[in-house]
Amino acid sequence: MPKANSQNRCQQINAHGRQCRSLRGADHPSLCSYHAREESQKNNNPLALAVDLLGPIHDFRTGVSINHVLGKLLVLLATDRIPMRNAAVLAYVCQLLLQSLPHVKRERFLDEDTPEEKKALKQIRNAPSIATEATKLADRVFKMTLGALERTEGPALVKSNGAATT
Repeated sequence: MPKANSQNRCQQINAHGRQCRSLRGADHPSLCSYHAREESQKNNNPLALAVDLLGPIHDFRTGVSINHVLGKLLVLLATDRIPMRNAAVLAYVCQLLLQSLPHVKRERFLDEDTPEEKKALKQIRNAPSIATEATKLADRVFKMTLGALERTEGPALVKSNGAATT
């Protein structure tokens, strides 16, 4: 097998200072397909992925909400925006959530609960979910970015329905 020309090789340098021996991929100008995929996964914003994955879901007490997350997970995996190992772990957690739904429903509708149990269940139901917190954080980051743009661009930037226009 002939040696690959150094111009046609992947430009990734490992921790030992050695260059990757694979040929450059057709989908990236300087990296092989493995390193290009690795780089694109590093560039994904975890908060943006969480918002894409969860969407409008704020709790996981119904099969429909969990099914929605699994569908979004499939899309993220198919578009190579999430590593397969992470997707497998998330799918397993969704499976556990689905298996626990009958128990959650039974606890929610039991009439024999003691007042302490009812109070504890009410606190759990009214607690903010991770998805709600992630959405709030994304909104704060967006507003801070918009504010910074307004300060740098001056009065030419006007807010209209939460979007910046010039």
